[in-house]
Amino acid sequence: RQLTMPPPPQKVAVCGGTVSGVTLARLLATCHTIDLYRHMFDPARSIHKPHPLCEYAPATFVIPDSTSKAVREEINRWIDLNLITPSKSDKFRISRYTSESGLFGRINDDDLGCSPSPSPPSSSPTSSSPSSSSSSSSSSSSRYYPKRGLFSVIEKLISSLKKDRHVTVRDEQLCKSEKREDGWYVTDCDSKIHGPYDYLIYSFDYLPRAARKASIKQMLEAGLPESQRIIGSAAGSVAASAMTVVATFHPPINDHDSIRICGIPELAVAARGNTGDEKQRGLKTLRGNSTWTLIATPEWSMKIKESTAKGKGGRG
Repeated sequence: RQLTMPPPPQKVAVCGGTVSGVTLARLLATCHTIDLYRHMFDPARSIHKPHPLCEYAPATFVIPDSTSKAVREEINRWIDLNLITPSKSDKFRISRYTSESGLFGRINDDDLGCSPSPSPPSSSPTSSSPSSSSSSSSSSSSRYYPKRGLFSVIEKLISSLKKDRHVTVRDEQLCKSEKREDGWYVTDCDSKIHGPYDYLIYSFDYLPRAARKASIKQMLEAGLPESQRIIGSAAGSVAASAMTVVATFHPPINDHDSIRICGIPELAVAARGNTGDEKQRGLKTLRGNSTWTLIATPEWSMKIKESTAKGKGGRG
């Protein structure tokens, strides 16, 4: 989106050391003075302890060919910085598992859904043949591989920001915001107040390490009534959560990198973890095991949440 701001110079606080937050801080720094706050307080966890889910990052990521010019320019910048490299489709093995047949079949990035009557191409779980529904050689997306993981990409981008005299990278953990006559102020977990700022910008990405939804919700609620319009606009956005579990397997399952699961209400996707990420995620695994993140469907997750709430005397 286009971000319209008054003429410079403005003092801006970007809250969240996410991909979008770091990129926005760099772009705004060409005209404004930026404070980038990497962390916001999370009521459910400590940022100082590894978390199996919040420290999860995919081994690769996909960018649609129809994406905006600005996104493509940023991706090319990451390539020039030697942070990522294009990933060949045959190097990342995506499979579809169909419960009706109990068979696996290779698929590509443009065929990730579950058709009403899936037809697996082969009974071999290691088959690399594309399915009949994905036999087209045309592609509408490109897959990229972060050379040292996606979190490493963010750390490198933040390190480069520290060289910009218009950007201050701050490690204080924010927990509150408020509007005063002279601008916006933020309060960290040590009760230290920072400001004033002309603008507060919150960044929320799918990587939950730096800014989870609960963190931003808390900051916005603390800024009421001035933040009520933002809360109102965010209420209409689509944000579905799903229950997730991390499991290890021995012998390891290494024939797939990601599995789209069809016909099992409790499961939607299974993703194999990156080798060496276990310690960062706070996981204890035996050498030679494979670690997988199993993600349920949002529909099944919602039913479980509702039944749990009713069981505790809450309302479904």
